[in-house]
Amino acid sequence: MKYEIVQPIKLIEYSEKCLAVVGETKQFKEALKEMGGRYNPALSCGPAWIFPVKKREEVQKFVNSKGGDGRFKQLLLF
Repeated sequence: MKYEIVQPIKLIEYSEKCLAVVGETKQFKEALKEMGGRYNPALSCGPAWIFPVKKREEVQKFVNSKGGDGRFKQLLLF
């Protein structure tokens, strides 16, 4: 058996006016874009999707639904 440690996406407060979704976001690109996010590869926190704070509830629900609770998860690879 092989295991891989994968960091889920995570929502952080980037500034007073915006939030950032960081982590392995590539597979969620279209959903993040549809929610109004803008990708920025050059932020101080690293590459992330930026959202206004007024979208906090919607974005937090999405991040939570994708396992974005800040913990590491193990995936079994076949």
